[in-house]
Amino acid sequence: MVQDSRGKGGVGSNRQQYLNYGCHFHYTNSPDTGNGYHEDILALMDNWCNSGSSRVKILIVGGEDNGSHYNPVSKRRVCATAVIYLQDRDLESSEWLSMLTPEEWRAWDKPTIELAVITHDRPWSLRRLLDSVKQAHYFGDKVNVVINLEQTADQETRQIAEGFTMGPIDGHVAVRHRIVYAGLMTAVVESWYPHGNHSYGVILEDDVELSPLFYAWIKFFTGRRQEMLLSSMESVYTNQK
Repeated sequence: MVQDSRGKGGVGSNRQQYLNYGCHFHYTNSPDTGNGYHEDILALMDNWCNSGSSRVKILIVGGEDNGSHYNPVSKRRVCATAVIYLQDRDLESSEWLSMLTPEEWRAWDKPTIELAVITHDRPWSLRRLLDSVKQAHYFGDKVNVVINLEQTADQETRQIAEGFTMGPIDGHVAVRHRIVYAGLMTAVVESWYPHGNHSYGVILEDDVELSPLFYAWIKFFTGRRQEMLLSSMESVYTNQK
């Protein structure tokens, strides 16, 4: 519920609050002033960095669904806990963000999630999967996709894989075509490799179809896992003293 709180201690230029499942926060809606994106960020930096408040501060930058985005902003520059870039199509599906803890917000940009698709000779099924990948909500994240083709993949399957793009979603698509037949088990094992401690892979066979909110669940899970690991490490360190 959005309500006007004038005269009730609201914070921000429009003095509004948002109440949801016990979460109560103040927010400021800052539209484009017409002075340019750079000037808007400088104004926000002066406001947040000089406020003296230690509360969690989340900067959400909206964008159209045609792939146009503002230049990235460092969260340190504007004294923000996290900076998120949401396309208009993501807004109606972003209510789960209110469930994140301050620690999860701070780790928002740490995980890198890559999609690894395994396919052979089911072009109609592969097309359905890739369509669901493109229609999902990624909440401003850059998501890379690797399509792994078996050595005996048919021509139509290869054409679908090589013609796939993520459209307005920020991400790189790579196609790997095996030169030696491997079989399903080897194809799964060799489809994805981690790139670091915060690297995650989602392995997808071409007979599945994704929910538009599959990435929200993965993002929430990886953020919660990061927090649990950090708490566990702090507990071990404390017990060793």
